[in-house]
Formats: sequence, structure tokens, C-alpha cells
Amino acid sequence: MGFWSTWRRACLFMLLLSVAMALDPWPSSAEDRSAEARAAEPRPVVKLTTLDWPPYCGPSLPDGGYVCKAVRLAAAKAGYAVEIEFLPWNRAVEAVLLGEADGYFPEYPSDLDPGKYLYAGPLPAAPLVFASLAGKTHAWPPLDGLKGAVIGVVRGYRNTEEFDARADLNKDYSDTDRQNLEKLLAGRTDLIVIDWAVCNFLLGEMGEGQRGRVTSLSPVLDEKTLVVAFGRNNPWSPELSRALGKAFQEMKETGELERMAAIAGIIRPRP
Repeated sequence: MGFWSTWRRACLFMLLLSVAMALDPWPSSAEDRSAEARAAEPRPVVKLTTLDWPPYCGPSLPDGGYVCKAVRLAAAKAGYAVEIEFLPWNRAVEAVLLGEADGYFPEYPSDLDPGKYLYAGPLPAAPLVFASLAGKTHAWPPLDGLKGAVIGVVRGYRNTEEFDARADLNKDYSDTDRQNLEKLLAGRTDLIVIDWAVCNFLLGEMGEGQRGRVTSLSPVLDEKTLVVAFGRNNPWSPELSRALGKAFQEMKETGELERMAAIAGIIRPRP
């Protein structure tokens, strides 16, 4: 009787041990256990700010727009979740400087102060242009040829270093690209500075035939690319910029970024 009781207890112990190992296998070392613990830790959510700037980004666009979609895909490739908040442009930038957000986009890399920001990118963008009513002529280039023109710009936007520094040019300020374009169509300005893809998108929203009323001056004002900017005041920024930068590079090499931009209507003006 004692033998069979001992044998049954031994069998029960081995059965329970095998079940426990199957459910929770033991790591082979303390290092393995530490690696498992790190892998199981949830990564923080990356908080980013942006603006309503179609066709690049906007709360009413599919997937939030091409750039928002690309940022989410790159973050997922790097193992991060992303929370994106749409704000007025100046407030979107300010949120990063105040530590309320980890980064903002889309920004021109040439406009970033390297002492304040790191960035990931670039992403494709349309060129920055002077847009005019079709049939009008303007002495461009150089900038001196535009001294007699009223030039519409958006308050808070950085365009080119040379143009922004020209206090002698007659600049008319608007709060948004749409307002800027509406002034041009109404004849209240002679020219506006605008991203050509944004210009085409807004004209399409304004009704049939509006695209034919506006043209871009040649040559373009500047060739642009876009990035996600991270404040150096955030200790997490070096890791974020490296991880997303690597993911964007992979997407560029596969042609994924260019395909997404083309679908979104990121185009060049016709010669």
C-alpha cells in the first residue's frame, strides 16, 4: 500500500511539473530572464502634434493624410504607438518646446535649429512656389523684381531664409493657406507663397474651374522635403529620431513613401 501511494504521488508531481514548464518555461539564465522582462515592458506612446494642412495632413482626410499615415507606419515598424493631435501651427510647435508633446510635423529640415531639435525623415513634398492668377506676368527672378507686388504669406510659416529676411517686400499676412489663396483669387494680392500640392488641393475644394485660374511662377521658390521634429529638451528624442529615421529610410528604399505621396497628389507644377 505505501509503495503504490508513493508511486502515485511521484507521478502526480512529475505531471504538475511538466504542465508548469509548458505554461511558463524557465529562462536558462538571469540574463535571459532580464531580456524577457524588457521585451514584455509596454513602450510609451509617442505624442506628436501637427496641423490641418491638406493633402499632407488633416483630421478630415483618409488616415489623417499621407504624412500622418507614413508617420504611423514608420512608428509601427519601430515598435511604437503614436498619438497625433491636430493644432494651429504655432501651437503645434510650442507644445514640443514646452514638453507637452514629443515631436511635431511636418517641418522643413532646413528651418530647424540643430541646437533645439533632432529629426526623422525626409518625406517627399511638392516644391514651394510663387502662385499667381493665370495670365499675369511678374519679374521673377530675382526677388528685387517683386518689390511692387503684394505677396501673400501665412503667418508663422518659414519659407526661405532669403525671402523671409526681405523686410522691403510688401507682404500680406493670412492665418491659413486657404485664406491666403482666397485673397489671391479675389485680387487682393498679386502673388502668394504656397506649397504647390496644397494649392492644387484647396483649388479643387473651391469648385470647378478654379485650378485653371492659378499658375505657378518658374522657377520654383524652393525644393522641399518634410521631417518629424523632436525637441532636444526631451531625453527620449535621440532614440525616437533614430528609430523613426531608420523606418523612413526602409520605406524610401522600397518606394513606399513615393507611392503614398503620389496617391495623395504631391505633384510638381507643369513646366
